[in-house]
Amino acid sequence: APSGGPPSWLWVTPIAAPGPAAAPISDCLSGASVEIDAPVNSSFNITGRSAHASVENIKKIAIKIVDGNIALNNIPGGITASTLQGNLLVESSSGGIALDSTAGNIIAVDVVPGQIGEIFRAKSNSGSISLKNVTHRQIEANSITGSVVFDGNFSSGGIYTFRTSNGSIRMNIPKDASCKIVAAYGFGSFRSELPLNFIYHNQTDRARNFAATIGSGAATVNITTTSGSIGINTQQRRQ
Repeated sequence: APSGGPPSWLWVTPIAAPGPAAAPISDCLSGASVEIDAPVNSSFNITGRSAHASVENIKKIAIKIVDGNIALNNIPGGITASTLQGNLLVESSSGGIALDSTAGNIIAVDVVPGQIGEIFRAKSNSGSISLKNVTHRQIEANSITGSVVFDGNFSSGGIYTFRTSNGSIRMNIPKDASCKIVAAYGFGSFRSELPLNFIYHNQTDRARNFAATIGSGAATVNITTTSGSIGINTQQRRQ
C-alpha cells in the first residue's frame, strides 16, 4: 500500500494457460502488503485501487491501478498496464506492449517484440515518456504535457511516432541511423547533430514542418510538438 495509506485491495484473475494449473487465487486480496507466488508460465489480470504493484517473471500481464506505481520486469508474453496516478516502469520484457498513465511518467528499458507485427504504445497525459533500447518496428509515444525521449536505433521498414503538445522530443540515435523524419512544431526549436537531407522545409509565423532523411531513410519517424523543442543527438558510445 502507499506509505501511510489504507490497505491494498487487489482483484486478481489468473488467465488459463497450457500445462499444470496454478494454485487457485482468491478474486479479491487485501492487506498492507500482498505477495503472490506463481509459476513462470502464468498470466494474470490484476486490478487495484490504491496500491504500488511490482510483477516479474510471469508470462503475461494485464494490470490497472487507480492510484499507485507499477513496475514490471521480465514479462515475455505481452503487457497491458495503466495507472491514473502513478509511474510505469517496464524492463527486460517482450511482446505487444500498451502503457497508459494519466498523471505519471513512463519508462521502458530493454523491451523487444515477441513476433513480427507487435506494437509498442505509451501514452501519458501529464508525464514524460522515456524509451531506451525498445526495438519494436512500430512505436507510438504520446504525451500531452511532458517530454518524449527515445534512445536506440530504428529498424528498416519501421514506423515511429513521437508526439507531445507541451514538451520536448529528443532522440539519441547512432551515427549510422537510417530514417526519414517528418516533423511539425510550433513554438520551439529544432537541432540535429546528424546531417539531414531536406526534402522540404516550410515555415510560417506559428508553425514549421519539414521532411528530411538521415542516411538512406530506411525507417519513418513522425515527430510533432506544439510547444517544445526537437533534438536529434548522436548516441554516446557504450563502454
